[in-house]
Amino acid sequence: MTTDGDVDWMRTYQAEKAGGTANAIVRLSDGYAVAGSVVDSSHEQPWVAAVGKRGTVKWHWHPAPTDRKGQATGIAAIGNEIVVAGSESPATADDYGRTEDAWIARFTRNGEVVWRRQFAGEHGDRFGALAPHTGDGVVGLGRRSFSRTDDGVGWLVALDATGETRWQRTYPQETYNWLRSIVPVGDGYILIGTRELVDSTTRGAWGVRVGSNDRPLWTATYTDDAYTRGFDALPTSDGGLLIGGDHSDDTRSMPRAWLAKIGGNVSESTGQQSGDISLPTAPQWTEPFLAGVGLGAILGGAAMHLRDRS
Repeated sequence: MTTDGDVDWMRTYQAEKAGGTANAIVRLSDGYAVAGSVVDSSHEQPWVAAVGKRGTVKWHWHPAPTDRKGQATGIAAIGNEIVVAGSESPATADDYGRTEDAWIARFTRNGEVVWRRQFAGEHGDRFGALAPHTGDGVVGLGRRSFSRTDDGVGWLVALDATGETRWQRTYPQETYNWLRSIVPVGDGYILIGTRELVDSTTRGAWGVRVGSNDRPLWTATYTDDAYTRGFDALPTSDGGLLIGGDHSDDTRSMPRAWLAKIGGNVSESTGQQSGDISLPTAPQWTEPFLAGVGLGAILGGAAMHLRDRS
């Protein structure tokens, strides 16, 4: 789309197949790479494609029809290569993810598979987002043991450039929680998702700041209704962070989208946006960031404060 909101071009991919999805996209120097799925042999298969700046397919990949089903749900450009993550399970499985296995694969810019790593944890594993790590490595954000109960754990795995595991950590909570997006900040990351408040059915957008050694430095939860969720985040050019999600009443019907900006220049984070999109006042858990300074500096101070208390 253009900056005025007009459609510049539109493409449909795998049109001859029974169905498909496009779940994640990353910018390349000569276009984009897309991760999703395609329905082949009556079940979903992971699908990855590189396209030009106007959407023309350069190459696409999906495994030959097998007795496995799955999707590609996260993608990142690392150096001169592309890394994709997702999950798969037996094609006949109907067990709420219990047999789901997470995977990460690395491709050349020409679509050749460099390596692929499988993670087979108990009660189901799934990757949902990727981010660069030091030395052309990659870090995968996902979910571990999510089918055991409603209280599975957030999961972070760092791999080096050859696909070997550097470290991995889980982030258990006392209640339902789901981490969906990862944003590199300084020498660590901010993880965005949703968690349920203790002793309550209320859910809120959830942020977790982790350092380079995967240790959580702070966590924060925001809710202004009975059911608020955090889905994605994007760094802004002025050092802030834009967070998006939805919220609804306790019936969980008719959710409404919300955006909130923390850090950086916050003058546009309050008031109304022209058109039909309403920007709420900044969430309560962003109040420390409203001084208008860079997000990185503020997070450094927050991390120091929490370390002193621990």
